[in-house]
Amino acid sequence: MRYFEGRPNVLSEPRYILYFNQELRNNLYHHVGFLNLQSFVKPGYSGWTRSRFPYDSEPNYTFAMEAKAQGAVVTYVHPGLPSEYPVDFALGAADALDVLCQNDEEVNTAAWYKLLNCGFRVPISAGPDSFLNIPCHLVAGAGRVYVQTRPTLDYGEWIEAFRRGHSFATNGPLLDFTVDGLGPGHEIHASAAGRLVEIKGQAHSIVPMESLEIILNGRVLEQVWARGDRTEVAIARTFNVNESGWGCGSAPPDIASHPTIGKSMPTRRRSTSASRDSPRANAMPPASLSNRSTN
Repeated sequence: MRYFEGRPNVLSEPRYILYFNQELRNNLYHHVGFLNLQSFVKPGYSGWTRSRFPYDSEPNYTFAMEAKAQGAVVTYVHPGLPSEYPVDFALGAADALDVLCQNDEEVNTAAWYKLLNCGFRVPISAGPDSFLNIPCHLVAGAGRVYVQTRPTLDYGEWIEAFRRGHSFATNGPLLDFTVDGLGPGHEIHASAAGRLVEIKGQAHSIVPMESLEIILNGRVLEQVWARGDRTEVAIARTFNVNESGWGCGSAPPDIASHPTIGKSMPTRRRSTSASRDSPRANAMPPASLSNRSTN
């Protein structure tokens, strides 16, 4: 609590904002980040032996709802299973998931896909949980989330865009992904007959990438292999989407040379009545799309 202020720090400038927020730590229920927090949520931890709070008290849900009442965004950081987070997403107590962190990205990605396939809106997030006082720890900024806002940086606007999933996460490539011109976190409406959509993606990296993928409901729908020095790759395709679901883009790493990966949150496509019996398609992430068709 030493640095917590509940507002942007005075060191903030027009091009960057410094805001000390909170990570709630529990060994059983897992760790949760509160962004845009106005008042510190107590206790800051529980379930740690030989501490002031050695026992598991209320579930994370209780503290997450207290944070959300302040207008905070709740994100599960460095997630793993078993954990409370699937329940909290179902109950509306969690907003985003750190898919890129110090844990295995592929495991986190598979868990993220399962949440999306359940119909939950789960924006992608990232964070390396870097401890600068520990040797051989992750570099600060090793996993990052980029949020699209207007040119003028405003913390409140950034928070709302993050909450809505107008973002992508990466530990290397920069990603651009659109569906009919709409970026990550948007919805596209369609009739039961389906709709032709144009999906575009571009990835740029200073180290080699393997490919750029379009993913629908968790499976690769289209893949373009990187050529030349493999630092740039683009894709543009038109698809007839006639099922309910979500989609995203992904730039997997060239494992043989550099372990980098980019991912991003689904652009949702949905109409008023969701089709529950349509077949599911699948593919893998950096930006995303999703859709629901009418009956």
